[in-house]
Amino acid sequence: MMKKNLLLLSLLLPASVASSAQTVLQQFTSLSQGSVHRSFIELKQPTRKGSVLIAIPMFVAPNIRVLKVSDDGPEGGSVYHKIEAAAASCANKFVDIWYCENCKAGVTEIKMELSDTAQGLNSFLEVADLAPSAAIDGPGAHVSDGTATSAGQAPGASITTSAQDFVLAAYFPPAAGITPASWAFTRSFAYLQSAPPGTYQPTLTGAKPGNYCMAMAAFKAATTASAPK
Repeated sequence: MMKKNLLLLSLLLPASVASSAQTVLQQFTSLSQGSVHRSFIELKQPTRKGSVLIAIPMFVAPNIRVLKVSDDGPEGGSVYHKIEAAAASCANKFVDIWYCENCKAGVTEIKMELSDTAQGLNSFLEVADLAPSAAIDGPGAHVSDGTATSAGQAPGASITTSAQDFVLAAYFPPAAGITPASWAFTRSFAYLQSAPPGTYQPTLTGAKPGNYCMAMAAFKAATTASAPK
């Protein structure tokens, strides 16, 4: 099976470089050409048992939907769920957040079944020390077909959390920056680690004229952080 993936951004954090909880083990964004109604995310390293794996598909052609997400775990794939309330769109181009919780070890590839063939800008995160079940805190949130201000600001969705959460925002088109500065920023997604209960609303900066969209979700921390493996 032919897979064409061009890595755009890769940040790998070894388990020894970790905060007290919610450790981001790997994160990146890649450009996938897609073939025969499938798109692939090739990981930089095999995943760790018990992590939460998060796939964020964004396809540049309008009306392309992700129908299913799966992986190549050697002991059988994990089950992925779409966060429906986080699904966003702009000009009929969609940003979704899919995840599996307490995922199986050894995953090296994420596969997405598409409604049609399209080029995609797909992001991936592996996060340790999140809740092994019922990991989502609340339904998620989104902004669809938002319009940036004359100052180039694009207000994001507002999400309210009830626990010590990993809060994630994904957006399209890619952004130049984000406020507040507490968000860990990449051009396609940003996140907060161990964020206390509260309400969060990031704002994208340097936005160009035109529509934008943002998908947001919050994931609860594990009761006890696991030891690196």
